[in-house]
Amino acid sequence: MKKIFLIPNLFTLCNLMCGYWSITFALKGNFMQASVMIFLSIIFDAFDGRVARITRTTSKFGLEFDSIADVVSFGLAPAAIIYQLLASDADAEKFAWWGGFIYAACGALRLARYNIQSSSEEKEDFTGLPIPCAAGMVASFVLFNLKYDFAFNFYMIIFIVIPVALLMVSTIRYSSFQINFQNRKPLEYFVAAVVLISLLVRFPHQVLLFVFSCYILFGLFQSVRHKIFKTASIQLETKN
Repeated sequence: MKKIFLIPNLFTLCNLMCGYWSITFALKGNFMQASVMIFLSIIFDAFDGRVARITRTTSKFGLEFDSIADVVSFGLAPAAIIYQLLASDADAEKFAWWGGFIYAACGALRLARYNIQSSSEEKEDFTGLPIPCAAGMVASFVLFNLKYDFAFNFYMIIFIVIPVALLMVSTIRYSSFQINFQNRKPLEYFVAAVVLISLLVRFPHQVLLFVFSCYILFGLFQSVRHKIFKTASIQLETKN
């Protein structure tokens, strides 16, 4: 029988639990609590793999369990929020249904592709927008709109949900931002973390939306820049 390690899988279980709570809150119309649960899921998801590597307790079971939890927390939970937000509007309900389904389907495809790729391919970069970041973008957008009482309509599907869903199944490379404390001094990361946490405590709605938006746009910018340089180098080689 394969070994099942307790500590990392407890983090994954907490991730799954927060995802389940997010769905139940969304069904009740408590969208703020539902979004907060997604952020808690992101925190637990960020630690389960790292804890497993640090304690040398990685396992095939843990990887599969993590993917299943991610489908719930970062695929179904945001989809439930999307649908429930717009379901009260008869004109927007059909957009909400299709938007939520497309988001959830792209999230599941993103995870399936990640699982079959070798660890070396995903060590420094991710192929496609990571599903926790996609869920974070949706949740932060919802919190920002709730903060300022902006109306939710089908434009949310067109300009937020569908683009984020398509980015998950794209071939755009996104940095994993792996921090190697052995090769770099950790002081700069500590100072950056203190500044970010301070701003997050003071302006949580704005900072969360800003951070996830910047991460998504940075990946797009890097992709465009890479294609421009690649095209320019090919043209130079052709001329020579």
